[in-house]
Amino acid sequence: MKKRIIFLAAVLTALVLCTGALAEPDAEDLYRQVISLLFKTSNVTLKVKADFSLNGQWVKTLDGLWQQDRDRSFRQVLLSAPKSDGTELHNGYTLVAAGTQFNVMEVYHAGTYKTGTMAERASILHNTAETEQLIRLGEGIVSLANVLPGGMGVTNNGDGTVRIELNGNMPEIVSGVLNQAAQFAVKRYFSIDPDQLEADSEASVYYYNTVIEGLMYCMRGITLQSLTATVIPDADGWIRKADGEISMTIDTCQDGPFELEVRFETEVSDRGTTMVRKFNPDDYGVVLRGEEESAEQSSNIEYMSGQQIAELENKAKECWKLAGREIGEIVADRAEYTDEGLNKLIFIMEDGTAFCTTFDETNTAVVLFTEPQVWEDVLQDYVFDPEVDAALDVELQAMMNDFLWAVNPDKAEWMQNMGMALRAERMSEIDGVTYITYCEDPMDDDGQGVVFTMRVGPKPWIEYYAAVSNG
Repeated sequence: MKKRIIFLAAVLTALVLCTGALAEPDAEDLYRQVISLLFKTSNVTLKVKADFSLNGQWVKTLDGLWQQDRDRSFRQVLLSAPKSDGTELHNGYTLVAAGTQFNVMEVYHAGTYKTGTMAERASILHNTAETEQLIRLGEGIVSLANVLPGGMGVTNNGDGTVRIELNGNMPEIVSGVLNQAAQFAVKRYFSIDPDQLEADSEASVYYYNTVIEGLMYCMRGITLQSLTATVIPDADGWIRKADGEISMTIDTCQDGPFELEVRFETEVSDRGTTMVRKFNPDDYGVVLRGEEESAEQSSNIEYMSGQQIAELENKAKECWKLAGREIGEIVADRAEYTDEGLNKLIFIMEDGTAFCTTFDETNTAVVLFTEPQVWEDVLQDYVFDPEVDAALDVELQAMMNDFLWAVNPDKAEWMQNMGMALRAERMSEIDGVTYITYCEDPMDDDGQGVVFTMRVGPKPWIEYYAAVSNG
């Protein structure tokens, strides 16, 4: 989730660059300031707040604070999003870095921190050969600002405040730079290589855990529709505040256009006087959470009692029976306490197949799957929105419905009350066996929808089931 928001923030940054490029009388100065702030300033504090709406519905709010003190930095990202029940989902992290070392504290794992290493830098964004090419593209647009057509209105008040208004009538070269910046962002922050995605892919944004994630994979182009922004300088003429609204259209191959709107506020302060203290866990009330400590907690502290394991083992076996699978002789088993606070039981068969069942804090089964995951072959060509034989669909729907009412009645009742159904989302054939994935329709934006993968055969069964948030 955090990477998706960073991507959107990167798109926002690209738009600001384009704005600077076309703000005729102040083009070069504003552009240089934005580049200097992001890539070349070694001591500064930056605050950002952004509200994201998709097709008119609020989907995410980002509150961010970045303090850069040469090779030390403090970064805090707090996220909130709506849930289908009217409440909000909160997540985020705080990261303190010094040189190549960092310590990160996540909202989802309150009271703990992890350590790691990363590339050393002394600026907000890391400059590379690729970002340098994007910067030079922007410089090229700036040099043409006076001759490019477009619907840009720039008002420079006497106090230095700049008001920018754009109606979206931009030349193709600006859209080209924006799309290059967006593709770079998804590649750097979301590990998606646009060069590996088919231009005419049949993938739907609704296949993924959330629509936002789907847009990352299915985006085929971005068009800037409108932008209004106010830039306020400090006494030395540097950017001190900027706020405004951006509207853009994200085009996808199969699902058509999506309208993304962003309201943002930024504040730049403490140039040359920002101080980041050395990380001390006592200052944050946290203890180390590493792989070794997590394993120790699993086996000694957070591990389930023998009675709990016995109760959940019986539940897990009943769940698999309802899924159409009979668990034979178990040659090994283990119980785990996951990072997400869920209890996970694993039964290992003689042939090496592992039956995995995950329960939430109420001992409700929220995930079932087997290892190896034979139905999940990334090399297969999936058929999306398949036309399932009517009789087969009725049979599979009945099986999934009975299973859900038996293992997760609260979710089943909620879907019934909301008038929601399970839709055949994709189909594939692997080693002569057909698999059909059904998902809740519509899928919640917070990723809490129900998903089933059904194995089709003389005796169909459930290969995969999930009804848990992705955080």
